[in-house]
Amino acid sequence: MSQQLNRRALFGVGVLAGTIAPGTAPASIWTHRCSTLVPGDVADRLRLRARTSGVALPALLFAASGLYMRHATGATDMVIGLTTSGRKGSRERVAVLANDLPLRLTLEPGMTLRDLARHASSRTRELLAHQRYRYGDLCRDLGPAYEGRPTSGLLVNVLPAQEAPRFGQCRTVTRNHTVLGEMDDLMVLIYDRQASGLRVDFLANPARYLAEENAAHQKRFLQLLEALAELGVETPIAQLDSVPV
Repeated sequence: MSQQLNRRALFGVGVLAGTIAPGTAPASIWTHRCSTLVPGDVADRLRLRARTSGVALPALLFAASGLYMRHATGATDMVIGLTTSGRKGSRERVAVLANDLPLRLTLEPGMTLRDLARHASSRTRELLAHQRYRYGDLCRDLGPAYEGRPTSGLLVNVLPAQEAPRFGQCRTVTRNHTVLGEMDDLMVLIYDRQASGLRVDFLANPARYLAEENAAHQKRFLQLLEALAELGVETPIAQLDSVPV
């Protein structure tokens, strides 16, 4: 057990090596929230881009989040918070088992959309090997520099479509109710609605963002998704530099 804990600590410190803890404002249980739907045809093209790249749709959406961060900040080496289940197989359990872990992405010059999608997929698989590494333990292992600070600014949570759970012969109806807790900065919630498209919610800490700023972030992110849906997988992502985000 102690060896496992040491490996997790080394992993967490390694992921964030050379990064600087983001600035922070008081966390808030209240948020600015705006929600919209990516049309089914655009969502279908995004799914096609993911399949052609050899990755699952969430990996492509994580890549899109990295692209958005590059457009917004100019950074090519970034850390995005990734919300994961806290236990393997937790989708079959009636319980709240969630965890936030740092996903580090590096956008290299000349990367194609396929390159970036596969990079995001590979980094996500590495991260999920440590999905039981609790966020509080990660911050403790990182030391005083991260005390009271989040490990990332943008937090991304992709909720894939799934069949309604069955309890014997009892039928169920699924309702999405995401328990968020305190919000440090900015969060993107993406619900896969299959035929009806993707629902994209942006949530912002009101101590850091005005409602109008949160809505503007959401609008620019949607513009980026629409541009990605039209991009060939062998096309360099540099072509998206002209997208007004």
